[in-house]
Amino acid sequence: MGTPAHAAVLNVVKRGTKPERLLVSGLLLIIVLLLLRQVFANHLSSDFAYIWTAGKMWALGIDPYGVSYRVFGASALANEAVPAPRGTWVYPPQWIAIALPFGLLPFQTAAWVWRILTAATLCLAIVIAWRASDELDAPPPFWVKALAALAIISGNGAAKLFDNGQTNGLILLGISLVMIGRPRKDLFLCTAGLLLVLLKPQIGIPFSAVALCDRSLRVPTLVAFMLTGLLCLPAFSSIGFDNTLGSLMSLQANLASYAASVFNDPRTLSGVVSIVAYTRFATLPATVYAFAAAVACLSLLWTTQPRTVRETLFFPALLRCEYLFMPLHLNDLLAYPLILLFCVRWRTSSKVALALGLAILYRPQNLTSIILNGVSDRVFEAQIVFAGIVLITIALLIEWWRSKPLSPARLLHDTHHPGPSREAFRTDAA
Repeated sequence: MGTPAHAAVLNVVKRGTKPERLLVSGLLLIIVLLLLRQVFANHLSSDFAYIWTAGKMWALGIDPYGVSYRVFGASALANEAVPAPRGTWVYPPQWIAIALPFGLLPFQTAAWVWRILTAATLCLAIVIAWRASDELDAPPPFWVKALAALAIISGNGAAKLFDNGQTNGLILLGISLVMIGRPRKDLFLCTAGLLLVLLKPQIGIPFSAVALCDRSLRVPTLVAFMLTGLLCLPAFSSIGFDNTLGSLMSLQANLASYAASVFNDPRTLSGVVSIVAYTRFATLPATVYAFAAAVACLSLLWTTQPRTVRETLFFPALLRCEYLFMPLHLNDLLAYPLILLFCVRWRTSSKVALALGLAILYRPQNLTSIILNGVSDRVFEAQIVFAGIVLITIALLIEWWRSKPLSPARLLHDTHHPGPSREAFRTDAA
């Protein structure tokens, strides 16, 4: 069991050598300055305008999934220096718990509060992830934790997070809560984390599908599903329960139009969809990719042995399958640096592939600009990101192969190895 993150940092600051103290102090100062710069910069908050508009409509008893969403947004934001929503509201109804309080505030005040809470969320997520990594069998050294924190705060995902007022900080916090709650079998932490992850179904659905097959997360996942349903009730109540079916049908129509939007061109999204987009299967629904992500992750984990290796690969495999298969925007890849916390015992070849993949995902738009001589190309950038994800996949597969994975025949028929339905994700001490 490792030393708690805050205690390790304080110990280095108080008793470390002068170079160590300078390094730790410098890294912490850089992290703080980066966060302050993001909070106080002049951000457009164009994506937050969607959240604020939906919250204001819910507060007034108007269905944000209806046809009046864009008209209402244009009117409410007419005097603000931010573009009104050009699309439709596609977040699930449980977002009323987050959006409505912001809708009660003037837009600029709400955007300012959102940025402060985003910075606090990032800090909390990083601290929790650090603490979770301290409880691994092979906890990472401080410089690895600091590198992961710097990659999160200064990477492409955080830049878009603050500039546009996006929601991925909540997803990162949810993943960190599950990271620390799972080994502790803490129902509250795991449920809270899964509730946050489910705020984005394109990430939450495959994540929760894997969690349902994990002994430590099965009950928290079911509780999170139940609480998510309960959190949807205020949204239906605000517009009248008799209008619930119409609201859900409008949501379905919004999701269909969202997939057809120019902002969701599959060639510009992450993962295999950017390759499939050039084939006759370009119109595959997101549910197919979610199923593929869950099956790939479960197959890898169920065949990994021993238990200690399987536990080390659990979150890297889950994040890798999410990013490889799910059609996500490039700024959704905020949590990828967390993989660094699990690679202490990986072999050198795995670490090299992982480092190259993470370096590509750090600022893919800069790499695109260098390769294309200053030209910005979202399609080419997506290909660069896919290359980075493939390298991370290679690193993970090297570690999986190193564990001498079980063959399907042994997995199903070997009486000396319990099948996945009973013990595949067993986390009890061996």
